[in-house]
Amino acid sequence: MGFWAKAFVLCVVAVVASLVVRVMQKDKLPIIIDGTVQPGFEEVLEAFRANFESGDVEPREGGSAFAAYYKGKQVVNIWGGYADYESSQPWRHDTMAIVFSVTKGMAALCMAMLVDKGYLDYDQKVVHYWPEFGQNGKENITVRQLLHHEAGLALIDTPITIDLMMNYDELGKALAKSPPIWEPGTTHGYHAFTFGLYASQLLTRADPKKRTLGVYFRDEVAKPFGIEFYIGLPKELNYRVARFFTDGGDLNGVKSFLRSQMDPINRQITWGMVTGQNKVKDVFGNAADASDFYKFNDPRNREFECPSVTGIGTAEALAKVYGIIANGGKTTDGKQFLSEKLIKMIEEGGTPLLEDYAIGIPSRYSYGFRPLHISCTQDREMLGHPGLGGSNAYADSKYRLGVGFVTRYASPYGLGNDPRFTSVRDALYRAIQKDEG
Repeated sequence: MGFWAKAFVLCVVAVVASLVVRVMQKDKLPIIIDGTVQPGFEEVLEAFRANFESGDVEPREGGSAFAAYYKGKQVVNIWGGYADYESSQPWRHDTMAIVFSVTKGMAALCMAMLVDKGYLDYDQKVVHYWPEFGQNGKENITVRQLLHHEAGLALIDTPITIDLMMNYDELGKALAKSPPIWEPGTTHGYHAFTFGLYASQLLTRADPKKRTLGVYFRDEVAKPFGIEFYIGLPKELNYRVARFFTDGGDLNGVKSFLRSQMDPINRQITWGMVTGQNKVKDVFGNAADASDFYKFNDPRNREFECPSVTGIGTAEALAKVYGIIANGGKTTDGKQFLSEKLIKMIEEGGTPLLEDYAIGIPSRYSYGFRPLHISCTQDREMLGHPGLGGSNAYADSKYRLGVGFVTRYASPYGLGNDPRFTSVRDALYRAIQKDEG
């Protein structure tokens, strides 16, 4: 055997050996759980740990974080698993994750802040602020209808691509000319991708400084209140973002899907997709480029703003925002970003519970928020918004509680029903009830 042949064989052996070592190391990577809980909340940590130890709901290579603010104070801030399992990168206290539709809650907050300041009126027509919007049957749509997902704009007549979303002016033109797919105001349907795009264009025109929604959030929420959340991530922070992944077409993927079909909500959505009774395929098809969520592992695609799905932050940040909302819109030292009167109106208002035109299950919306039904301890709704893959965040005004959950593993649950979240949330309420006596 000649010199080059021997060299080639040695290289192949070295590569194979390194791969084997890496696989063996991966199999031996420990379960990592870290963070803090205040006395009385230890059960929350144990429930979070159990998700990882069981391996049923949180895969070994996954990573998540959960946080809660109670009566204005942080009582839980825990994290576990890996931000990137392939490189053995553990989840840390400052690891951030893309939270998909949880972003809509932050967008709704920005719109509410404009209303509070008198720059926007829920009952005013959108064309009052954005004249170009009044094309093709949209001239009478109100701000309230747009934020209530009643505008019939769950789909637009232009494919929603990443390139289009990076061109704010062209995006605005495409949104303005698109006709409704149902008569506005007659029903509601989840504007999964378009909600935040329309909200941002409207905000830009109503805001005296003409900011985009992501910039408005940064200036009015993130910086003044110390909220580690971004709608449009600065390039220099990409190293802190967990690498997104979901199940593929292997056995694990099949098992995960079948387990998810035990949930009646998931079953109904799946059946509607198979039979054509909902518009889920159409909604995702309209945004086929943007709904390839693996593209958001590319740092270049995290920089643009889509206030429907591209928010990136920590569980602690989400819990802090909703904790302030649950505390009457102000911090414990009296700093306020939303009036208690407006919060109460949003909590008590919104659409009726009807079958959603887009996703085919009963739903309701309130000024951009999606009220979450919680029945673990009491039959009530919470103000917040869930996200694809299991991320979730909400405010519970009864207990002055704000909750945030983020993950890098996108499970088949996206409507607040992820068992990783619900098990830890239930433990949190048990701890609160003990504290309340």
